[in-house]
Parts: sequence; C-alpha cells; structure tokens
Amino acid sequence: MSSVRFTAAVALGAVFAVAPVATAQMSGRQPTVPKGAKATATNSELPLKYTGKPTTPEISAADLMTRLYIFADDSMGGREVGTEYNNKGTAYIEREVRRLGLVPAGDNGGYFQNLPVFTLSTDASSSIKIGDKQLVLGTDYLPIANAEQRVSFDGVPVVYGGMISDSTTWLSADDMAGKVVVLGAAGARGAQLTKARYGRATAVFVNALDRFPASIRTRMMNSASFQRDAAAQPGPLTVYLTSSTFASLFAGPTDSLHTGAAGKPMSGAITMHKAQAPGRNVVAILPGSDPQLKGQY
Repeated sequence: MSSVRFTAAVALGAVFAVAPVATAQMSGRQPTVPKGAKATATNSELPLKYTGKPTTPEISAADLMTRLYIFADDSMGGREVGTEYNNKGTAYIEREVRRLGLVPAGDNGGYFQNLPVFTLSTDASSSIKIGDKQLVLGTDYLPIANAEQRVSFDGVPVVYGGMISDSTTWLSADDMAGKVVVLGAAGARGAQLTKARYGRATAVFVNALDRFPASIRTRMMNSASFQRDAAAQPGPLTVYLTSSTFASLFAGPTDSLHTGAAGKPMSGAITMHKAQAPGRNVVAILPGSDPQLKGQY
C-alpha cells in the first residue's frame, strides 16, 4: 500500500470530532451517554464535562466522546489560529500521533508545520484628534492594517469618498492620492479596500464600527492573518469609525454629503506593529507496506 500523510489543523480536527454527535441529532436519534457520564438534566443530554476511560483499538462512541471532550474543553480556549490556544490544541494532536508511532513530517524533523501567521496591533502611543476632540481607540475608531506601518494625519486633507457599496459615488484614484478618504457605508456588504484602488490614499476611514459588538472589536484590535510574503507592500490603512465620529468629521448633515466634500482637519498618528503569532499544523505519516508504492501519498 501507499503511505498515508496526515495533516491535522486544529479547526479540521474539531469538524471530524463533532460529526458523530451532529449526525445523531439530525437523524432524530438521541446520542447515547456512556456509562459513568453525568448528564446536566436527563440521560438524553450530553454532559458539559466528561472524563472517559482509556480508549480501545476499536472505535466506539465512548472513545470519540473522550477525544471530543478533551479537544473541545474550555481549557483549549477555542484553539483559534493566532492565539496561544492554537498551540494547546496542536500539542494534544502531536502527543497522539507520536504515541501512535506515526513518522513526523513537519518542520526540522518534528511533527509541527509552522505557519506564517502574524498579529497586527495598534501601538498604545497612537492618537487621533478631529480639531480639538480626542478620539478613543476601540470606542470611536478602530484601525485595521495588513502590514506594519505608521501613518501621520497632521496636515493631511480629509475628503468624503462616497458610499463604499456604490461605485458610482466613488472618488477617482487620483483624487484620493495623499488624502484621508472617508467612506459612508449602508448595508452589511461593501467593496474591498484594495491597494490598486485606494493604495494612494493616506488612509481610508469607513463608517461601520457601530455594527461590531464589543467582543468583535477586541478581536479586531489584535487580528491574526496569514502573510506568506514578509516583504509585501502594505495596502491602505483602514480605520473603522462610529457614526457619531463620522458625523463629527463634517459640517452639516452627513446624509446629504456630496463626493469630494472636505472634512475637518485631523492630527495625530497611528502606528501598527506586526508580531509572529501562534499558528501550526501537525503533519505525520503512516508508512505504506509496499516497498515500491510507499513513496506515494
């Protein structure tokens, strides 16, 4: 037989582990609670916590439940890429494939394959003012960058660039160059702030922050992303604004703004820092038994 290569990402492992329970629920059958597990209400409900017995060579519902409860426990913190909990989740998978005797196929002869994941966070010294009004990071505005950068707003013209979801209202790329471009937003979807179109702007502000609850804002402030090319040129700094902050940038009602309208002067600067973040797969091989085919996967 050919060799089999296992590449286990944390999220993928969770999908496989959850499948048996989901199937039972959709089919109308109640999942069986293994002996010794205490349900929260009735025996037809799965418990919140479960410590199973050692698993057996035969795959059983109890064994799958043991694995799922270890992997999906609160202590794993969701296992999200970019957080320390990704390392906890992948460490569990690595221990299991090593215990099973699978051949490591990750980086440097080990089981882990490190991923180019980085977090971009706003430096604490960042500060923006609209006239004399000091804005509060995370409350009035929230920067999102795709690279490490520092953007100063001192003396930079502010201009209304139209509705993000309506290309007929947009400023041309030439008219955006060297300016802070402020975009209105209506509806849940809008155009992508591509480097090709907005890259000549100093920054792009979007009136959309009110749509994000506090929990999402916290995650956005330390967002993790893949970046294969470390030398990639940054796109425009994107800053989400609340509706009240958006309104304070312009004199008069904002519902009658015309594209190209000048905004109030801004001052200050935003600095975005990039740092390596946790993110890895687990890669292992079950060697094939055929001497000629074992090199195939």
